[in-house]
Amino acid sequence: MMIPLALGMLVLAKKDNVSAESKFLMLGIAYSANIGGVITMISTPPNAIGAGIFGISFLQWMKYSVPLFLITFPVMVTVLTLYFKPDKKKSISVLIIEKDNTAPTKTLTAIFLFTITLWMMEGILAPLLNMSSNFNSMVAIFAIFLLFITKVLTWDEIMNSIRLEILLLFGGGLTLGMLIDQSGLGALLVNQIAGLITSVPMFFFLWIIVIFSILLTEFMSNTASAAMILPLLFTLSNQLHINPTILVFPATIAASYGFMLPAGTPPNAMIFASGFVPQKDMAKAGLIINMLFSIILTSFFYLVLS
Repeated sequence: MMIPLALGMLVLAKKDNVSAESKFLMLGIAYSANIGGVITMISTPPNAIGAGIFGISFLQWMKYSVPLFLITFPVMVTVLTLYFKPDKKKSISVLIIEKDNTAPTKTLTAIFLFTITLWMMEGILAPLLNMSSNFNSMVAIFAIFLLFITKVLTWDEIMNSIRLEILLLFGGGLTLGMLIDQSGLGALLVNQIAGLITSVPMFFFLWIIVIFSILLTEFMSNTASAAMILPLLFTLSNQLHINPTILVFPATIAASYGFMLPAGTPPNAMIFASGFVPQKDMAKAGLIINMLFSIILTSFFYLVLS
């Protein structure tokens, strides 16, 4: 939803090319979506996986996530501002748009609101339709079908809007996560990290868990990495007689903190596909934010949960 608005702003500001302003705005949108996605347990699949593992209510989750968001969001904006140095005095031109009576605005608005309503009613409609999964995906496909039969979009326009390279990117991430899990490599890596708890302080051990979760997210989808690592951390915490929340909660949040590579999260991939952010800039700015956020995340949960 935000990318078309950002593209419109860049056109009005006459910065619709690769520039400091376009990088700042587009990366800011992706990173804001990642950071904002930790606020509720239903925002992202990793949140739902983590909340289901250690059992936490909606309000209990927000008791930790909202303060964390309020800390990390200004840090992210500050880092991007200092790194890209966008023109703060740049003005946006005034654009007068004449109303196009031939545009299917009402039909598009109705389909949009109908789709959002169905997504919000998943908890009611999915059980009635006996759909334990993929309800939101089916709603999205149905919305595309409505756009086609109402002639809001032609079939060629629909097909041209599908970025197959992004689908392959995430398919590869999910496949990699499955292979790491089924081969036993994931369990081996976690067990190797678990051996450190007897030789390092708890704060440093927690920081290693957070860094490990972030790195996994960078190279595979955050859903796949969370599904692999969180159950292992839960088992590990029980074996070590540690409160599972101390290990699982930070690792869950860290699964949304992959800022360096496009494969980490859907917002990263969509912004990279726009062509306004070179991968080297995403990697450099993302590395700085990764390191800062790993320290903030570790410190926050160490102080609050220990």
